[in-house]
Parts: sequence; structure tokens; C-alpha cells
Amino acid sequence: MTTMRPLGTFLVLMVFTLYGCAPDSETPELRVLYVGVNPETAELSESEKIGVLHTERLLEFKQARTASFERFLQAHFAAVDVVFADEYNESLSDNYDVTIFGDNIKPSKETVSKQNEDGSRQFEMPVYLSAEFDRPAILVSMMGPLVAEPLDYKMDWLCYCLDAYAHNVKQDHPIFSEPVKVDLTFSEQPTPENYLNYYNGRNLPDTLPMWRVQTEGYMQGNGFPIGMVSSGGAFEDAPDSEVISGGINTKPVNAAAISRHGNFLHWGFAASPDEMTEEARQVFVNAIHYIARFDGNKPYSRRALRTLTRDLALDQGFRAADVEKSYAGHVDFIEELNERETTLLTKRQEAGVKLTFSERRFLANGGYEIPTLDDYVEQRILDRLPEELVDRFGMDLGRYLDYYEENVEFLVPDSSPYQYVVDPDAAALGVSNRQTEILDRAISLLEHDPTDPRARRLLARYTAASLETPAEWREWFAANVDRMYFAELNGQKFRLIPDDVN
Repeated sequence: MTTMRPLGTFLVLMVFTLYGCAPDSETPELRVLYVGVNPETAELSESEKIGVLHTERLLEFKQARTASFERFLQAHFAAVDVVFADEYNESLSDNYDVTIFGDNIKPSKETVSKQNEDGSRQFEMPVYLSAEFDRPAILVSMMGPLVAEPLDYKMDWLCYCLDAYAHNVKQDHPIFSEPVKVDLTFSEQPTPENYLNYYNGRNLPDTLPMWRVQTEGYMQGNGFPIGMVSSGGAFEDAPDSEVISGGINTKPVNAAAISRHGNFLHWGFAASPDEMTEEARQVFVNAIHYIARFDGNKPYSRRALRTLTRDLALDQGFRAADVEKSYAGHVDFIEELNERETTLLTKRQEAGVKLTFSERRFLANGGYEIPTLDDYVEQRILDRLPEELVDRFGMDLGRYLDYYEENVEFLVPDSSPYQYVVDPDAAALGVSNRQTEILDRAISLLEHDPTDPRARRLLARYTAASLETPAEWREWFAANVDRMYFAELNGQKFRLIPDDVN
């Protein structure tokens, strides 16, 4: 039987004293359900242990997590219940305005991993919430991709590497002002070196204004929980999606730390309220109020699993253009990784922990091998570029970036993974393939010549419609152009906002 703990009057008074606030009588009364870890049965998953030396402290944080959220929520909302993750089912959320998922719930569909009779491998991810779930929800840290990826929603597993600071904060967003205005405190912090290895980080200054979300971060190396960022490229390609903030991570600067897709808000930071800053606690309360607005608004846009964007082509060209710098950055990354992993594994070994075969092999080999410059150019630059482009430019490495910058609005994925090529039809028109003008121009070509092959190719490539006559295409375009968005993350086609979306 599911254990629900209603709010008690005595405890209400205690948490008001602790947090110095009470439920705001002038804001809507929200019923909040927190789905959290059972402290009696809490244990660390293999993902949580990766790169962590002080696993005992990390487990202590996990064991204290549910009680921390419970105290915090009770200080701000009049109706709060808690259910342990292994006892949760979707129907419980029907009784609440917002559900906060703070720990892994039981999958409604288990992992499928098997070898078929023809020798092929079949793998299906576990499904945690069904595609019918439409209640407002907040997904904390790794719960974002765990829930989203099986449904082709946009919070993906870009990097389990979010630290304590936020940056690129959209300060005019409602979660920073409604129902309580939060005066955010910013300080200049060093720009992470890894940001400079990406095209969109090429002009970053030495420091960035950052907002501290947590009192501690995992990068300090003391066993603090790690946060999760999603891929930020094209995240906002549809109106049902928004990136609210980035945060320090080991991937690009535009990775999404706080984001929304439909009825889900991803709070990528991992701290419990006890380890949040006071400003972050206030923002989290506002975030609960904000996501409550999206009851019934399931995501309609999609991110096909492992989908990349044309930013990848710019990154590849950028690294090729300054190959010595990108190679040095790659070497630094491997050396730092080797040093960190060696230290961690050595200390584990000294503590009597039995290492896996791969961990023992890592130590025996002295870490990951560092490639030569020639190997780096071959394996991480030329092998990741389209063959026809390599045939054209060869080792003139500066030309790749010029080419991609000049043609970025005409790029489409190639048949090979990680490669982008120019759509010659879009380039011939000189019109961006992510602007509706390209459809208008293609239809105009059909109106001039109903058999025009370029027009037919463009409409087939960039729409999901199947029409014949120019008049049908023109009528369709006029009726739908105001509802179109370019789905960079879902087939690179113009798709339509559903009729029932306001």
C-alpha cells in the first residue's frame, strides 16, 4: 500500500521557523506530490558512483534527500504529500497540481535487450512514464532524461556533469519573478576551458557572470551529487520547449540546465533544498507555480533519440581550422581524465574495493592512450567529415569552417553518422531550409511549372504532406503557415502545432 504522509500542524510550525516563510495566501493553493527515495532502502546506482571517491557521503545525501524536500515543500505549500519512488504509479499524480520526481520510479516497461534470431541486437530503453502522462511535473537531475528519452522528449542524457553555478540565465523568465520576485546575485567566474572547444564558445570572455544555485558542487570532489544537462542545440525549435538556464558542465556552453518541454520542467541541479542557496530555493518554489500552468499540455515536438544538429558541422570545422589548439585541448582532457581516474581507482584499491577487469586494465595501461597529432587529425577530424568534402579540401583544414559557415542554412544530415552536407536545392534558391519562405518559393516554382523537380524534392524533403497540384500545395501552405515550426530534432521537416494547442 502506498504510504502518503499528510502535513501535520506541529510540523508546519517547525518548517516555517526553519525556512522563515509560510504558504503565500495570495497565490494559488497548489497540491504538491514529492516522489523520493526511501532512506531505509537507498543505495547508489552504478551511474551515481561514476567518478566518485567519497561514495559514503554521496549515499548520505541520497538518504537525506526526501526529508529535505518534504520539509522545504511544507514550508511553502499547504498540501504536500510524499510517496517513495518504488510505490509510485501514474494515477497518484491525478490528485495533485504538480508532481516532483526526485528519484527513480519503477519502470512501467522494463529494459529489452536481446539478440534476435538473425543475429541483430534489439535494445529498448525502460519506460518510466507513459506517453499519456500530461500532469505538470518537475524532473530533478537525471530524472530528466530517464523520463524523456524513451518518449522522444527533449531532455536527453547529454552529460551527467552539472555543477553548482548557472549561467546564460533568462532573468526575465517567470520562475525568477512569479509569484515571488527573486533578486539574483551574480559573480564573475572563470569560463570553463571545455566551452572554448566548441564553435558557440569561440568568442567567450575569460569569465562569465554566474548565479550560484548550490552551496557545493560535485567538482569539489567531496562526494556531492552530480547534476544533469541536456543538449541545448535546437531545443527551442518549437513553442512547447524552452531553455531557461545553462550551468557549468563539461560539454558546450549552451547545454540546458533548467528547461521545459510541455508539462515537464527539468531542474538539472542535483542539490536537495538544504544544499540550495536561499535564492535557488525561492526560484524552485516559483518553478513549481510555473509548471502548474501546463496541466494537460503534453509535449508535441520530439527529439529523435541521439539526434544531432547542424551545430556539429560548425564544431568540426572549428576544430579543424585551429587543429593545434583543438588537439592540445583533447590531450589536456585525456591527461586530466587519466589523472582523476587513476587517483580514484588507486584510492579505491587501497581501501580494499575490488576493481572491475576494465578498471584494473586501465591502471595497468597507465590510462587512456593519447593519440599523436596525425592520428587526431585522421580519426577525430577527417573521418568525421563527408568524404566528398575531404576529397575537395584535403589537408587545407581552414577551409572546412569557411564552407560550413557559408552554407549553414542549407545543411542537412548525411547518410553517415555525425556528418552534414549541403542541400543543393536549398542552396540554389539561396533560402534557409529552416524558414517557411523555402516552402513558399517551392510552391511558386510549382505554380510556374507543375513538374518542376527541384520544387518537388524540396516539398518532399521538408514537409510531411503528400499533395499533388500546385493549388493544393498553396491552399495547404496558406492554411498552416502560422502553425509551422522547423523540427531540427525530428526529421528536419516543417511540422504543425496541433490544432488543440493555444
